[in-house]
Amino acid sequence: MKEFAAKFDIEQSNPFLPRLVQLFDVSGDGTMSIYEFVVCLSQFHQSKTHAEHIFFAWRLFDTDDSGSMERQEFIKIVSSTYSTNFGAKVTTADRQGHGLANFGGVGGRAKGLDTMLKMMDEDGDDRISITEFVKIIKKFSHFMAPAFDLWEKMQAFSAPCNKMYKEITAAGHVKELLALAKSEATTRGGGVG
Repeated sequence: MKEFAAKFDIEQSNPFLPRLVQLFDVSGDGTMSIYEFVVCLSQFHQSKTHAEHIFFAWRLFDTDDSGSMERQEFIKIVSSTYSTNFGAKVTTADRQGHGLANFGGVGGRAKGLDTMLKMMDEDGDDRISITEFVKIIKKFSHFMAPAFDLWEKMQAFSAPCNKMYKEITAAGHVKELLALAKSEATTRGGGVG
């Protein structure tokens, strides 16, 4: 993780870093091969849409890959992101003063995470779906900034991998590349731990 953070100029205290490394470890074997690196980094090229940026943010927030975000996932990532990166006081209860919902505002009632979660959870099932997540991003887009900052850092390095991925695709070998990326290190002959 330290090597990954240094390569992409990501603070080791960034709460998204462990999840980002986990997403790059496609095979889930605890190592990152060149194949996984090429496949994953090529996804950050400049022609991606806003919807793809949102999906990337969703993948960072849905830390257990369940397809929905539980209250504790949301609270953990938002509070650690904002207290680490901005020194913001993050609480689950509403309060007077600055907060996530009136970020940069003066005074007023700041929405706590519980209120934001209630606003997000339209169907009341105590989980946030990707559809609900997309809607809340439109209302509270500022709390996605750290995820979008990570996207930009990855994008700065993606051009060579994107070029290689396109060449492999044009040569008709993308299935083999994806198979190698998904295989464990012992099968593919090693990786970077």
